[in-house]
Amino acid sequence: MTKFGQLISASVIVILLGVGIYWLIGWKSASNPGGLPEFNFAQNLKDAGVNGGDPLSSQDNIYENAYWGFAFGHAGDFQIKEIDEDNGALTVLAEGTGEKRTFQIFITDFDEAGPITPERIKKDLPGVKIEQPQTISFAGTDALAFISPKEEGKMIEVWFVRGGALYQVSAYFEFAGELSKILASWKFL
Repeated sequence: MTKFGQLISASVIVILLGVGIYWLIGWKSASNPGGLPEFNFAQNLKDAGVNGGDPLSSQDNIYENAYWGFAFGHAGDFQIKEIDEDNGALTVLAEGTGEKRTFQIFITDFDEAGPITPERIKKDLPGVKIEQPQTISFAGTDALAFISPKEEGKMIEVWFVRGGALYQVSAYFEFAGELSKILASWKFL
């Protein structure tokens, strides 16, 4: 083969490789809009031990709320505050040491059976952004987990209905691994 033929062959190979790489990147972007990190909260819960033993007893401390009827375990460095809201709602704010080691649980009376869906959330909050929604299950309850971009960064949200109440758990996306351990320890009393 002549040098010109080798040059043409090499050019064709480079072009085919470029098209292949572009196709692969384009396909991944279409399956993950917005370029968000892959998010599999159900797997996080499984990895956290939701199906093995008593994860509540493996935590440093236990938060319990008798009125709403639930408890969860957490690391010992969390400071937990209860903030009474209007109309009998409650916000549980948990702040750990270190950046973005904060989560909150907002609980309010809710007269629908659930489960919560993205469409149901958008009915009351049409402007909320719900990305990568997925149904998860913990403590015998189905929940909707999703990413919600906010000004302060990506947030992970877990919403569920249980016993006439709506629970909205929110945390920074970077806290998802630790939040899955907390939810894996969750028990309804």
